[in-house]
Amino acid sequence: MRTLQVSRSTARFIKLGHPWVRIDRFTKGLNALQCGETINLVDERGQQLASALADPDQDICARVYHRRPGKTFDIAQALNAAKKRRQALVDDPETNCYRLVHGESDFLPALRIEVLGDYFVILMRAPCIREHLSEILKWAHSSYPQLSIVIKEQFEDLRRHPLRIYDAEQKPVDANSECTGLERGVQVICRPNEDLATGVYVDQRATRDYLRERCENKRIANAFAYSGLFSSALLKANAASSVDIDIAAPALELATRNAALNGVSERHSIVVGDSIQFFKQSKDEFDIIILDPPTAAHGKGKQSWILRRDYPILLEAALSCLANDGMIVACRNTLGSKKQFGLRQHIQKAHPNLKLLENPSIGCDIPVIKGFPESKPYELVIAKNNA
Repeated sequence: MRTLQVSRSTARFIKLGHPWVRIDRFTKGLNALQCGETINLVDERGQQLASALADPDQDICARVYHRRPGKTFDIAQALNAAKKRRQALVDDPETNCYRLVHGESDFLPALRIEVLGDYFVILMRAPCIREHLSEILKWAHSSYPQLSIVIKEQFEDLRRHPLRIYDAEQKPVDANSECTGLERGVQVICRPNEDLATGVYVDQRATRDYLRERCENKRIANAFAYSGLFSSALLKANAASSVDIDIAAPALELATRNAALNGVSERHSIVVGDSIQFFKQSKDEFDIIILDPPTAAHGKGKQSWILRRDYPILLEAALSCLANDGMIVACRNTLGSKKQFGLRQHIQKAHPNLKLLENPSIGCDIPVIKGFPESKPYELVIAKNNA
């Protein structure tokens, strides 16, 4: 295996558990490497640090796949270990929507794989893993022969470069294809051939599990609802009512279909519009308010959303509708976010009578690496109104 020399600071981060090497003026030996090549990382003294995949044309120019140097990149072994780690989900007859591979956390850099109903969805986030796609496909055909395979490439910012999406034969896919998936017995319409929004965000399953145990006879408001899976799950667990709020009418059409699929339409409603304005104008109180906005969303005029600007305003508006003894569940996406936001501090500032509760653990299919905050997909704060 050839070597890539990294800076003293990068070596320190690698030793602490961070798996990325960003190119800087101290990086040496990069030009000689091939994309996807297995290499040893070494520090400025030549001490070997870890095994990695080279990605010489990218800002993240190498990604660690093993903490020990000189290790073979055994994809089948890593995939088998990832599947075993999620065996409880694999064996659950009431769940067929879960994340099978969570990138570097599963020692498979820049790779995310999700099982969504009848589909095996491969998302590659860097060219270095694409060089090993044939091995991934061989394993997929052997381990999940009944599932249709869809492959997505996200190497650049989605605002500038849309995903490339194709099947195992490198052919274009039908973006409108749907299947019905299951999460804890709740049916959900999946759109596996769309970009990153496939109808279900599996990383919030643990939050939905947490709320299922606490939602009986509760009135739910689900802001930025998307496909309404929170509402369908909680209504099926005997919540009294739920309203889904989202500015995107097509998303709420999907939420309506999901509610009907689960037989909870009579207690489900939708509001197409701005979530902040909904809470400012609402005269209703809610026992559970769920806030899960995007980092940014583009619309016309005041319909655009910028998290750092708008989340504090949303919190203040939503908390004005929170019932006594009610619970707020506030989340923000942290993938790709380099700046701290302080969601917990914003909540405490917006409502002094809130008691912060202990968060549920992230699901077993979303392992988080110590020293690698980028492996944690979201920041979650749950608080109860003690007024």
